[in-house]
Amino acid sequence: MDKHIHIYTLPDYDFAAFDRNMLVLDVGCGNGKQLENLKSRGCQAIGVDPNRDRVSACVARGLSAVTGRAEELPFPTATFDGVICKGVIPYAEPARAFREISRVLKPGAIARFCYLSSGFYLRCLLLGPDHWFWCRLYGLRTLINTWLFATTGGILPQFLGDTTYQWNNQLNRIYREYGFAVLRVTPSPRFAGLPVFIYHELQRNGTAPASSTKLDPKSLTAA
Repeated sequence: MDKHIHIYTLPDYDFAAFDRNMLVLDVGCGNGKQLENLKSRGCQAIGVDPNRDRVSACVARGLSAVTGRAEELPFPTATFDGVICKGVIPYAEPARAFREISRVLKPGAIARFCYLSSGFYLRCLLLGPDHWFWCRLYGLRTLINTWLFATTGGILPQFLGDTTYQWNNQLNRIYREYGFAVLRVTPSPRFAGLPVFIYHELQRNGTAPASSTKLDPKSLTAA
């Protein structure tokens, strides 16, 4: 959508910094870039994405991936040692997604999230770069949706209501409710004084087991 948005990202932020043999889930794995990074670190990596074509492309490259949504993860409880989730929560139902992510993580597991925040959508609205009309509409409807959701619990109808942005107070409430503690907040560049992205590293509350059972990711995608 915006060929210049990369200037607001943190290219050196290491989502894949997990120990060898850890079983790590990438929620919204897309084309599998983070799965490849995880495998190169010696992790057992598995991705989930709602787009069947993207999942098929990952599998064709020898990566483990399965079709599914953040709100209904097709995995057993307390399966994963870690999770990556980049830019997915704005397009999901945050509370349901976090409930599921919390469910599939082991106590003590590490989670790394990147969210699209208010500055991202304000930039879309004001600058509207490529495909300017749709980009500006995208920014406007997201800002309106988030305000409506925060004040009334409602959103715009149909496709207009498909996106909200995240803010720290909202996220902290969700973290407390679903058993996460914030380990690290990494600031990113801002637009008009507002955060464009939010980078959080979390830990699932509870004590990690003394040793983790090593699972083959293919056993989780066999179905």
